[in-house]
Amino acid sequence: MPRRKLARRFEPRSGVSDSMLDVEVTYVQREVEDYRIYSHRELAERLQKRLTDLTVLEAELEFSVKNLSDRDRLVIRNLLARDCWYLGKLYERLLSKGGLERIEPNTGSDPVIEKLNEQMVETGKTVKILPFQETLFG
Repeated sequence: MPRRKLARRFEPRSGVSDSMLDVEVTYVQREVEDYRIYSHRELAERLQKRLTDLTVLEAELEFSVKNLSDRDRLVIRNLLARDCWYLGKLYERLLSKGGLERIEPNTGSDPVIEKLNEQMVETGKTVKILPFQETLFG
């Protein structure tokens, strides 16, 4: 039976409260469970596609934002920075709640990601990941 569609409420316009983040975390936890059905290979392939899509989107956004007036460019950068901050807080809250598998000792390395990186180097494909920095477009 398909999962019932529930309205999510994550509206940054008037601010996002801790309780709103807690509610949204429950939805992201459901998505984590949905993704656990995929194999490591499938997850790595999905990640590679998403990183490629993200690289294209970043270039498109950069082009569009450069064509704005200084004031509107600042408006858009403020909104993007705010939304990135909220997403970061959301995932930080998800990770701090637990329920995700931990590796011992936590070396910070992921064999799947390392293999994906090696494959990209071997094939000559590089995927630029959005860096966390003060400005979105470096």
